[in-house]
Amino acid sequence: MRESGIRLKNRLYLFRILVIFVLLIIFTTGLLGCTQETSAPEKGKPVESMIVEAKEYPVRLESFGITGSQTIKKYSFKVPGKLSKLYVEKGQKVEKGKLLAELEKKDLQFALQAAEYTMNKASSAAQDAQDFYEKVKVLQESGAVSQRDLDLALLDLEVKEASYNQAKVDYDYKLSILNDAALYADMDGFVVELLNEEGEIVGSGYPVIVVRSGRQVINVGLTQEDIQKVKKGIKAAILTESGDNKQAGGEVTLLDQLPDQESRTYNVEITLTEVPDSYDFYLGSTCRVQLEIGTAQGIRIPLTSIQNDGQDYVYTVKENRALRKNVKIIDTVDTLVRVEGLEEGEELVIAGMKNLTDGCLVVTSVEGVENS
Repeated sequence: MRESGIRLKNRLYLFRILVIFVLLIIFTTGLLGCTQETSAPEKGKPVESMIVEAKEYPVRLESFGITGSQTIKKYSFKVPGKLSKLYVEKGQKVEKGKLLAELEKKDLQFALQAAEYTMNKASSAAQDAQDFYEKVKVLQESGAVSQRDLDLALLDLEVKEASYNQAKVDYDYKLSILNDAALYADMDGFVVELLNEEGEIVGSGYPVIVVRSGRQVINVGLTQEDIQKVKKGIKAAILTESGDNKQAGGEVTLLDQLPDQESRTYNVEITLTEVPDSYDFYLGSTCRVQLEIGTAQGIRIPLTSIQNDGQDYVYTVKENRALRKNVKIIDTVDTLVRVEGLEEGEELVIAGMKNLTDGCLVVTSVEGVENS
């Protein structure tokens, strides 16, 4: 019994020594692992950067506008009639003097011929009365006829001349009607609308063809605050909203002094001066308008370099470490923004900032040159 107890104690003693040995091995291994992990070199995160510069930039007032035309004209006939021929199509470009449309002229030509006949007959009668009056006048001066005969000859002459004048007016009127049976463009432009088809009866004074001038304008509504920043003659950039990246140049040509009764905005008319080749802004289409109202000194950075977590901020690089800096956006022009909160000469992260934290090591590339 005593020997069994001694053996049990020895076994427990050996077991304790074994447990302590195992724990020491585990502790030592973990300590070595932590030491190795802590002592591993920090890897810099790759980013692209730029050096911030303060420059003078144009200050632009951006708004939306509606495309219109400087002149829109509705062509109509002075007399009713049957529309015989249309010489243009919708959307067609026309030049001044271009024949646009004609009425059926057959009846008008007959009426003109009848008026011409009546006028010629009245002219002949007036000439005969003139000759007769001259003869009676000679006879009256020689005492062969009385004054009363001369007065009657003069009265007949006046009646015949009045008839001729009336016939001449009627002839001129019929000629004018015949000429007005053809519509001609009196300006260069584009056909906006054809309101009738060939063969239809059109009334006098009712529009048949609508033509707009080739020179287009953009109408922009500005608030009372913004209208005070704009002056006649300033330049403007017009960008289409159709996604085709078309851009045109313009100039402010008109500022309304009274606001629109409904919108309470002041209309600014911008005349297009530089339009891309083979491109035309459609009437009534919307576009973005940037009015160049001055210049300002400041720092502009790419919009994509700014992040937000409730506050706009960027990352700069100092001693190869990322440094978070809060910024304030002042204005935006295209893809650049003017900001406060940065100083000239600072190195701004413009790519790779999504994976950064304040103070982390970075490997920068400024204009393609790596710095570590």
